[in-house]
Amino acid sequence: MMNPGEHSRLIKEAALRHGVHHVGIAQAREVRHSEEFRAWLADGRQASMSYMEKRVDERLDPERLDPACKTIVSVALSYCHDDAAPAATVPASSAPTGRIARYARGADYHNVLGKRLRKLLAELRATIEGCDGRWWVDTGPVMDRAWASRSGIGWWGKHTNLVSRTDGSWLLLGTMALTIECESDEPHEDFCGSCRRCIDACPTNAIVAERELDARLCISYWTIEHRGEIPEAMRPAIGDWIFGCDLCLEVCPWNRFARAGREARFAAREDRAAPALEPLLDLDDAEFRRRFNGSPIQRATRDGFVRNVCVALGNVGAASSMEALARTAANDSSEMVRAHARWGLEQIRNRHGG
Repeated sequence: MMNPGEHSRLIKEAALRHGVHHVGIAQAREVRHSEEFRAWLADGRQASMSYMEKRVDERLDPERLDPACKTIVSVALSYCHDDAAPAATVPASSAPTGRIARYARGADYHNVLGKRLRKLLAELRATIEGCDGRWWVDTGPVMDRAWASRSGIGWWGKHTNLVSRTDGSWLLLGTMALTIECESDEPHEDFCGSCRRCIDACPTNAIVAERELDARLCISYWTIEHRGEIPEAMRPAIGDWIFGCDLCLEVCPWNRFARAGREARFAAREDRAAPALEPLLDLDDAEFRRRFNGSPIQRATRDGFVRNVCVALGNVGAASSMEALARTAANDSSEMVRAHARWGLEQIRNRHGG
């Protein structure tokens, strides 16, 4: 009969065979700061993400999710690649471009990491007596960052993302719940110190306090999760972001030490590092699905994505962008998109006249 230490060793060895190089193990019990999470929900900081209000007890305590759960295994993959997009300001003579959050410039991490966890769990079931479990990649009621910090992969940074001394803030997380006892890893020490660069970098002040994010002010929320019109007061601060936002991550000092990720599929595709904005206005549903097949960008939906493009053009577009926006304002199939195109036109007219 294996002991908990042997279980942990076998899990980590198997994870390496499946291309998972960051693994942390923790005893399944209620997560820290559970009352803070309940208060965050009560304050409405989840915005329209109502799924976060469901199964709260199970989200905070894995034994309520599954009474047989004894161990939580956290895994992480780095998506750090040398594919930074250009700054928002471009010369008037250049075609305006948009920015996409770095995690979404390559393959969908749900698929890449999910396949590895599925194979890992199958191996553990076959090799460790009594081992069973479940896994999630951003798809279930689990607090992945809380578990990753408890199990020593990194620490919960002031921008609310996980930070690693070797991989910075560019980490994608998965979580596995197992029915076997394992030896736990030590939680990671917090190395944010007095730094507040991430807090100061946010143009919308969405990081309302250290490790507290208000989604109602977050560019990533408005460009990914929100369905419907973006409030006009929020649009100028979105800048040229058309899916997500990396501003709080880009300024993190620990990213200076981040190693290049080993997963080539996370590297930016040529058409996603700094895509020209005007052609994106012409995407219909079929072309949107074709172009972004296997990409996290599909979560925004075609209408949401083109809505974001209209806002970005309103913020950084040149006078030459007015023709494309006018065509979209008149002809797009979505009234929401047409309304944002009209707003974009007005912003360019205010800057350039016409």
